[in-house]
Amino acid sequence: MGPLIQRVRPMAKDLHDLEVTTARAETVAAYNVFATDWIGYGPRVRSIFAAADDDADCALVNAHAAAVHMALEAAPGFKKARGYLRRARKVLPGATAREQAFLTAVNDWWRGNVPAALQRLKTVVAQHPADIVSAKWAQYLAFNLGDAPVMLEVAKAVLPAHSETASAWSMLAFAHEQNNAIGVAEEAAYRALAINAQDPWAHHAIAHVMDTRGKVDDGVAFMTKHSAGWADRSIFVREHNYWHLALFHIDRKEYARALEIFDKHLWGEWREFAQEQIGAISALWRLEMRGADVGARFEPIVEKVIERWHEHILPFNDLHFIYALARGGQMQQAQEFLASMKRHGAQDVSGVWESVAIPCAEGLIAYAYGRFAAAADAIGPVLPRLHLIGGSHAQRNVFVQTWTDAARRAGQHSAVSEVLARRQGEQLIGVAA
Repeated sequence: MGPLIQRVRPMAKDLHDLEVTTARAETVAAYNVFATDWIGYGPRVRSIFAAADDDADCALVNAHAAAVHMALEAAPGFKKARGYLRRARKVLPGATAREQAFLTAVNDWWRGNVPAALQRLKTVVAQHPADIVSAKWAQYLAFNLGDAPVMLEVAKAVLPAHSETASAWSMLAFAHEQNNAIGVAEEAAYRALAINAQDPWAHHAIAHVMDTRGKVDDGVAFMTKHSAGWADRSIFVREHNYWHLALFHIDRKEYARALEIFDKHLWGEWREFAQEQIGAISALWRLEMRGADVGARFEPIVEKVIERWHEHILPFNDLHFIYALARGGQMQQAQEFLASMKRHGAQDVSGVWESVAIPCAEGLIAYAYGRFAAAADAIGPVLPRLHLIGGSHAQRNVFVQTWTDAARRAGQHSAVSEVLARRQGEQLIGVAA
């Protein structure tokens, strides 16, 4: 879908002084609400659906509605996105070049060409530095592709236009952290907090910094202090920040407290939400590796995984799902899921599924069933390319921990020592940056 430059409809300006093609003041007001909450993790992001439904002639809001549906990371969301994209394409000739480019990017994403979508969004942001909303989408896609340099590139691009926007600094902070520049990340996070002490993504960036530096007690104190401010934020950032707090308690061997956080904040609010499922699986997985008794908490999660399997939205997600199936004793379902991953991998042009996700999945199944040598042999070779599945350093560390545990149980002590020494060296370089 090539660019179309013809302009035939009325224009308005959004809160960032960017043109929106619409004749309705209500549409711009609704878009501004969405834009504020999208970059700030507010609770009204899904209000974009009503805005799009009320203005079928606005390509931009319909494109964003499609993007939000896809960001739920589930097949039903992609199905719903199709209608919004179809509606937006009908009115595309009257949209601005920026709107056309954004819609084309979202359409690329919907078709499965995420690298092309990311490239288009990079161009949008480069040409329109005020468009922090598009930059946030670009960072989301880059994160899922494991492309930390692009996360940083788009965050830097919008900063000149948003030097007084807390969300811009917290975007920059997280991008620096993912690029192992821990000191710079911390500085950017505190710049965000100087503007807005309640910025939840800045809290998130600080959690990453403290985790990397091994400041567990400081992490508990900082995240506990700010946790009350997450109550009116989006379900994702609220649960994810509590996930970080739970991990700090796990590191302090305070398993009862971690499980209390799990029961109150990590599971049960929106069980169909992929990110809630992943956070819950990850927390329980880590607790069990530390020897904690999680009771029957895996059972309802496994039920939800079975409802949504074979979607293959993201390899990072699939690895959590397949581990939950295997850990939950659903061997037939785990094997069927693996076979489905292989079919998907055969069609994946990136090669990430076949070269990283599938070998790791085979290792996770082996680990769940106590075949530790097989688990270590399958997971170990993919560790250097693990970033390609997406997720943050902290999130992917569960796979490293699983390999470490499997290798030790299999008697591969020298391999464990070598990998841990290398990772510690990399971490020290990042802390000094």
